[in-house]
Amino acid sequence: MSRVRTLTATALSKETTEKCHSHPEKTLTLSTAESISLFDWMRIFLGHVCFCLIGLSGILIFPALALSLRVREIFFAFIYLVMQRLWYDDYGSVRRVVMTGLDNIVSHDASLRAQGAVRVLEVGAAYGPNMPYIHRKIEYWRLEPNVSFEPEFQKNLAANKKVQLVRTVRGYGEDMHMLQDGHFDAVILTYVLCTAKDGGKLLSEIKRVLRKGGRLLFAEHVGHPKGTRARFLQDTLAPLVQYFTGGCYMNRDSGALLAKAGFSEIKMDEVDINIPCEYSYHVYGYATA
Repeated sequence: MSRVRTLTATALSKETTEKCHSHPEKTLTLSTAESISLFDWMRIFLGHVCFCLIGLSGILIFPALALSLRVREIFFAFIYLVMQRLWYDDYGSVRRVVMTGLDNIVSHDASLRAQGAVRVLEVGAAYGPNMPYIHRKIEYWRLEPNVSFEPEFQKNLAANKKVQLVRTVRGYGEDMHMLQDGHFDAVILTYVLCTAKDGGKLLSEIKRVLRKGGRLLFAEHVGHPKGTRARFLQDTLAPLVQYFTGGCYMNRDSGALLAKAGFSEIKMDEVDINIPCEYSYHVYGYATA
C-alpha cells in the first residue's frame, strides 16, 4: 500500500515476528504511486474534506484559539485523535516497525535486566498510540504537556499491560531538567518535532537522558523534497494551519535535524504513505547515543 524501505538493521524478536505473521494485512509492503487503489484515493479525498472542516472550525473559534492556551490544547487533542483514527493503519504501519527497535535492547539497570524489561521515556506521548505495538515489558515514563489526552491515554494504558507507567511529567522536551542524565535505555519520539519550538535543543536533551549506547526511536512526518508540487502545497499552507494544529509545521525537514543532532549512529528510512500529501511523507528509524 505504501512506498517503504523497512528497517533491516533493527532485528525483530521472535515474539514480534510471530505477531507480524499473525496480522499480515498490517505489514508494510513495497508499492508505487501507480498501485494506489480507488479506495485509497477515496480515503485521501475524505482526508482533504476533513482538513477543510478542521480549518473552518479553527477559523470560527480563532479568537478563542488566539487568546487561550487551554482552548488550543483541547482543540489540538481533538483533531489529533480524529486524524490518528482516520489513518490508524497508515500511521500504525510506521509505528509498528519503529517499536520493534525496543525488542533487542538490554537494560543498563540490573533489576530491570533480570525481568527482561527496559526503561523507556516517551517524549510527547499524546494519548499513547505507540502502546499497542510494544511487545515487551517496559518501565514507562512519559513527558506530555497536554492534559486533554489523559482520558484516552488511560484507556490505552489499561489495554496494554506490558507498559508499566512509573511517572508522568508535564512539560516540553526542550527542558527535561527534572530527569537524570543517562537514565533511560530508550526514548520514543513520534510526530513531535513538527511542533517543537527548538528541535535541536529537544534532541540534545534526549541525548542527555539516554544512557551511553541507548536508543532513540523516532518517526516524523516531514516536508516533501523541495521542488515538488506536494512541497509547494506544504510551504503554502504551513504558516496558516499551524495555528489550528498545536503549532505543527507540515513542511519541517526533521530528518535533516535528526541527522545533524550528534548521535553516534543513525539509521533512517522514509515512506510516502497513502494519506493526503500534506502529511504523507515520513522519516523513521533509530539513533544511538
